[in-house]
Amino acid sequence: MVAPQTGMVRQQNVMLQEQAASKERAERMLQEQADSKIREEQVLKKQQETIDRLIVNQHRVDAILVQNYELHHCEKAAHIRNLLDRPLRELVLTLSSNNYDFNALPLPTTLASLKITMKHWATVDITQILAICPALETLHFLCTRVITFGGPLTEQGKKALPDRLRLRSLVLEQPELRQAWIEDLLAITPNLEELQLITFSWDVHNGWEWSRFRDHLETLSLLLKRFHHSIEWDSAPDEEYQKEDFAICPQAQELTIMTHHFTWWIVKTLWYWPVF
Repeated sequence: MVAPQTGMVRQQNVMLQEQAASKERAERMLQEQADSKIREEQVLKKQQETIDRLIVNQHRVDAILVQNYELHHCEKAAHIRNLLDRPLRELVLTLSSNNYDFNALPLPTTLASLKITMKHWATVDITQILAICPALETLHFLCTRVITFGGPLTEQGKKALPDRLRLRSLVLEQPELRQAWIEDLLAITPNLEELQLITFSWDVHNGWEWSRFRDHLETLSLLLKRFHHSIEWDSAPDEEYQKEDFAICPQAQELTIMTHHFTWWIVKTLWYWPVF
């Protein structure tokens, strides 16, 4: 009977050892899980600390940016105020919308140069502009669409202008105008040095005659340094017109030539054009 009991004891011991080993493994697993949880908490804590530092740094950056922004705008506002405190001499505008009346713009009376680029059809009262800005020496209207110019055609419009204008440069691109209008205007601009009527819209109602306009310019004896005159033609102008056009300002050092004006006569003339 001793041998069977000894065998049972051994089995019990083995079972106890296995239970102890299993318990030890379970405890190790629990310890590893606890350690892993601690490590995760430490990682999360470090991440939160990093996030907190980033937030603090961001707040500092934001504060610096706000200070710089406020300083920049204060300096910009001061610069603008400084500009407005001085008489505005030059104004350059690009207008891409027709949702407003250009003639209602409150132009400064001190302007000496006004350059407008329009990307839409418009009607412009130049009489009003010249009356408001009597010191204007440069007036340019450039447009991708037709601009209709009015005044000084009426006696009231003429009376609004002085006897002599200071204009030295007048450039009108794609204008729709009457010949009497531009002739009246040129009659009171004795100091004009540049006159460019670029691709103006021809209409039978405008009553435009090139020969009459050419003769009018000759009677004014303007000392033009730059001259351009082109009509919205589908074909190239004849050689006689181009010769008369060039004769208006024979000493010109700058030329504006439209694509459809580039004829063989122009090529030959430019080939022998004097170099200053």
